Amino acid sequence: MAKNKQRNTARWRVGYLFVHGIGNQKPGTTLEWGRATFDALREVHGEQLLSWRDQPLAASPEDDAIRHAEVVVSLGSGGASRRALFAEALWADKFTELGRPSIRRTLTFLVASLPLLFWIVGPDRRDLRVLTSPSRSLRARGEAELAQMRLLWRLLTLAVIATALAYGISLAAHSLLVSALLLGLLAWFARSRRNLLWHVRVAAVDEERTRQLLTHLHRKVAWM
Repeated sequence: MAKNKQRNTARWRVGYLFVHGIGNQKPGTTLEWGRATFDALREVHGEQLLSWRDQPLAASPEDDAIRHAEVVVSLGSGGASRRALFAEALWADKFTELGRPSIRRTLTFLVASLPLLFWIVGPDRRDLRVLTSPSRSLRARGEAELAQMRLLWRLLTLAVIATALAYGISLAAHSLLVSALLLGLLAWFARSRRNLLWHVRVAAVDEERTRQLLTHLHRKVAWM
């Protein structure tokens, strides 16, 4: 009985939680995905049937309230309003509390991941299926040519990166100033909280910090 009463008096009928990927997103930017979804719905159902209301941020004892908005949808024969909650779960700022990344661990992860470049550059499952297809139709030949172009583009990208690295190393070998600048830049990047490689490494191999991030996201879900 209490559950039914609580369900009937709920402010929002449904909630959408937007979680960003790797990056250093600022508060409010992930909620813009919800705004894009809202705009798409308005194009389908009409501007008069949906409204967006930004909600004030209030602090709770457990955690600060997340940025959110209320979307009011008026559909159906009676024009009854239904309220939906659009909110963001920002975790980029939690990296500040996890401590600075280790230079040694970051470089070790980077070096250990270098063989994956050959896997990334190689044909994906879609291209592999096209390249190994026995069909010789005009459409199959066209798809095979596109797959070859995509493979060549990835190889060209890798060649440009390798050339730039080789050129930088050759400059560093003939100039102490360039060497110092490159090492300083590398050290700053490895220790910076904007080090996206650190984000990837945490998600890939750092189970303890990953659990902390998941706990943070669970609090956002619980808030909703």
